[in-house]
Amino acid sequence: MMVKKLLMAGTISAALFLGGCGSSEQTNQESTSENKQAETMTAEQVLIKSSEVSAEVKNFEMIANTDMVMEIDGESIDANTEIISQINLDPIFAYQKMNMESQQEGESIEMEMYMTMDELYFYTPEEDMWIKMSNDENEMLELAEIQREADFSQQLEQMKPFADSFQVTDKGDVYELTFAGEGEELQSFIQDVALQNIDAEQAEMIQQTLEQVNYDSIEYSYTINKNTFYPETLIMDMTMTVEEDGSTMKMSLKMNASFAKFNELGDLSIPEEVQNNATEMNLDDF
Repeated sequence: MMVKKLLMAGTISAALFLGGCGSSEQTNQESTSENKQAETMTAEQVLIKSSEVSAEVKNFEMIANTDMVMEIDGESIDANTEIISQINLDPIFAYQKMNMESQQEGESIEMEMYMTMDELYFYTPEEDMWIKMSNDENEMLELAEIQREADFSQQLEQMKPFADSFQVTDKGDVYELTFAGEGEELQSFIQDVALQNIDAEQAEMIQQTLEQVNYDSIEYSYTINKNTFYPETLIMDMTMTVEEDGSTMKMSLKMNASFAKFNELGDLSIPEEVQNNATEMNLDDF
């Protein structure tokens, strides 16, 4: 239970800072003039402009490398993961290829996955087979919902009221937005952002998780292209702690992500070969 809460907290936190592409709401504020863009923009101006431009984003690719260390009652688990994702925003579709290496066991786990709001297909190298699950029959539904609700567009809209918390630096071809926090101030900031613009059921689920997680510190760097206002990179270093039933778990998460191929992915769909050769299972069978 503690591991699930910590991983969910990490998912929420990562989603909060993956802002950047595809807005479901157009801002009423006018775009910054070309002369003002020639100067260093404020964080709010960068977020507003990126939100306007990203309204037209339909799909994109993300490559993320993470180093996660979990310490549980003195024992350490260290895993390095590379994830290549291709995502379509409407309708929601995701393709992911993941390679995870455990430092303790010296093992490598590979997984390939296609996800829609209705179906999930994933490849297991151990059995050399594709497995199909219906999202209404397994816990992956939560991930699909999180992915839909926490896409880049929603995060841009959520981050604009907190623009004063970010520092912006003109670095030639990109604007770099940075944020650092720790302690009670960080805890309050994450809670305020996480609970914005969501329904009561989601808010209750997230609130329960946040109440049992202490966010110790976070350092965040996010770059936005000055010409296109699309995101380019995300670097995040975060630590958090969960205490439950007398046990303590601490997680350190370092992420380095890059974004590309905006509106260049064409018609994303599940290949017929995968659909025809998949074995259908439910969660209990798996």
